[in-house]
This record gives sequence, C-alpha cells and structure tokens, in this order.
Amino acid sequence: MMKLLSDSSRNPSKSKRGGGSDNELELDADDMETKMLQKGMSAIRNLDRLKDRLEAQPRRIVKDFMTDVRHELGAAPGDGVNLRNWSRRLSFGKFRGLRRCMEMLISIQEKLESGQPRQGQALCIQCIKCLHQVILSNGEWETGWLLTTLQDPSERRPFAGSTTEMAVVSGYLASMAELKKKVHASHNLNKKPPADSSEDDETGGVNEAGGADGAGAKKKKKKKKKEWTAKAVE
Repeated sequence: MMKLLSDSSRNPSKSKRGGGSDNELELDADDMETKMLQKGMSAIRNLDRLKDRLEAQPRRIVKDFMTDVRHELGAAPGDGVNLRNWSRRLSFGKFRGLRRCMEMLISIQEKLESGQPRQGQALCIQCIKCLHQVILSNGEWETGWLLTTLQDPSERRPFAGSTTEMAVVSGYLASMAELKKKVHASHNLNKKPPADSSEDDETGGVNEAGGADGAGAKKKKKKKKKEWTAKAVE
C-alpha cells in the first residue's frame, strides 16, 4: 500500500487516468496468492485429518473399504467378502513382486480379522524377512518367498490332482524309472560277448610254460635238433 501511495504521489496525472486499473491488478494478484495459500493449507489439514481418522476411527476405514470391495465383486450386503478373490481381478501385469506383496498383506489382514493378532504379527515379521532376502538376492523371490510359508500367487499349479494323488503318481513314476534303469543295466550286461575258452587255455599254457619249465622245454628242442643235424652229416 505504501508503494501504491508513493507511486500515485509521484505521478498524480497518471494516477488519475490509469491508476485504478493497476491497483485492481495488484489486488487480484494478492487475492490469488491468498487463495492458493489457503488451498495448500486446506490440503495439509485434510491430510492431518486422514491421519487422525486412522487413529480415531480404524473400524470405519475397514468398513468403508470392505463395502467398496463388496460392491466391485457384486456380493450381497450379508455375504462374506474374500480380499484374495478381489485381488485376482486386479491387473498386475509384469509386476509380480507387487502381487506377492498384496498376498502378504491380505494374509496378515485375514489373521487379524480372525482374532489371531499374535499370528498376524509373526506373519508380518516373516514377510519382512522375505523382503530382506529379496534385497539380498538382487530381486529374486524364490528363496525369500519360502520364509512367508504362503502359496505363491504367481506360481502355476504343478499338478491337477490332490496332494494324495500327487504323492501316489510321483511314487509310481519314481518306481518305474528305477525299474527301467535296472532293466537297461542288465540288458547291457547280457550284451557283452563271452570269453573264448580256447584262447584262455592257450594263454594259460603259455603262461604255465613260462619260467624254468618253459626254458627247459626249449633247451630240449634245441638239443634234439642238434642231434638230428649231426646224424644227417654222418
């Protein structure tokens, strides 16, 4: 205001002719700044109210959310609502990690809703361990997810039957594989050609003839040959 008064006192003629429009522009700018400030303060107050509501009205937050979920699933007001069924309607795309996080949170909520706060707290700790292991494994979930003891929502079902049927079928397949292995081994053993007995006898005779006996036999042959040669010369 002091600036406006000084400007008007310096140029009275200009103030008389066009000073009113300048004042209006400056007042409009001040009003806009004030409105923006009030709007920002209002947003901050709303956020604070949301925090206060979380502490003061936790049941109301749960009730409102479950009402929205029931409406999306098309369930009747008296019907029970399964958050896991609702989460399957969401499109996670390639973000499988977020889908696993959703499964962990839903499992914790189910423990709390069923009146098992200690179990819910323990499951929460296991989920924290899981996320820690995922960080240590550079984003790989396979090892860390085992700490949660939960069914992996991103994993396809390995067998169409029940657990008992899977045990029976896997046991049968293992037995058949072991049987085929034994049959194949015995078949290869029968394919080997039998050892030649005549060759063994000859080899044995040569071996037996070795040593002192063999040397004696050779000397006798040489002696007979010399005697025959001497007779022939006579």
